[in-house]
Amino acid sequence: MSIILKSERLIIRDFKPDDYNFFCMQESAESTLKYESDSIPTNEVLKEKFKEIMNLTQNDKRSKYSLLVETRDGKIPVGRVVIWQIDEKINEWEMGWTIHIDHTKKGYASEAANALIIFGFEELSANRICANCNEANIASERVMQKPFYDKLESLMTNGMEVVYIRF
Repeated sequence: MSIILKSERLIIRDFKPDDYNFFCMQESAESTLKYESDSIPTNEVLKEKFKEIMNLTQNDKRSKYSLLVETRDGKIPVGRVVIWQIDEKINEWEMGWTIHIDHTKKGYASEAANALIIFGFEELSANRICANCNEANIASERVMQKPFYDKLESLMTNGMEVVYIRF
């Protein structure tokens, strides 16, 4: 089943083979890696990650969705959102997002995150959705402080302080 979510300005959909160049650009961008512990991925790693994403689209029942975010008007790729199941027993999911540096500060991350939260609760029947970010990532922290949250806290994980919210 192909996933297509629509918000006011965005389409959030499964990746297609033609999206590979954008995926590589985004996954290798300094702005994407800045708050992660990852290093710049090699071409082989990028190919393997994209192959995994493409394989996800073949499954009707998924435990992970990695989706392209593009504008509705010009169908310009602006980022990626991911939601994955972290506890099947209680149907808990975690989500994340990344927006290309050329498209930040336009509200796309919040809009895409809200669409993904609605998808999680309505289509995946999630009981809980959580998100976290590095404490220094103020932009992602602001996205997490938007309407759909119950609790905001800070904790240490692997030596990095992260902001954590459960929706």
